[in-house]
Amino acid sequence: MKNFFKLFKIITLFTAISFLMITCVTTNNKVNTSLNGVWDRGDIVITFIDSNGIFTEIKSDSWLRARNNGNISIGDRKYRNITQTDNLIWTAQELTLNSRDFSITGWSNCTITMDENGQTIRILTQGDVLNPDNTYTRVE
Repeated sequence: MKNFFKLFKIITLFTAISFLMITCVTTNNKVNTSLNGVWDRGDIVITFIDSNGIFTEIKSDSWLRARNNGNISIGDRKYRNITQTDNLIWTAQELTLNSRDFSITGWSNCTITMDENGQTIRILTQGDVLNPDNTYTRVE
C-alpha cells in the first residue's frame, strides 16, 4: 500500500508539472494582433508603423510605372491616418492609382480587417474601382 501512495504522488506531481509546462508554452505563444510590421500582398510590400503604411518594395508593373513616372517612391505613404476602431479592425486612407496613365488619383477611405491568427489583413477601399479588395500576409 505504501508503494501505491508513492506511485500516486509521483503520477500526480508529473501531471501537475506537465500541465504547468503546457500552460507556460501556450501563454508565451501569443498571437500578434498589432498592425505594425511588414506585410506583402504580392505586388507591393508595405511596412505599417503606427498610423502610416509606407511602400517598402514595389513589384507590380503598375506601381513600378508610377514610381518611374516620379509619382511615388519607396518610403512614401500608401496608407495614412490609421485608427483602430475595434479589436481587429482599423480605418485609414489609402493612396490609389489610375492604371491608365499610372498617376496617383488621391486618397480613398478604407477598412483594414485582421484575421484572428494575426497573419493576414484584408483591406476594402472605397472609390477604388479596379482593386477595391486586397489581402496582405504578414512577413515579420
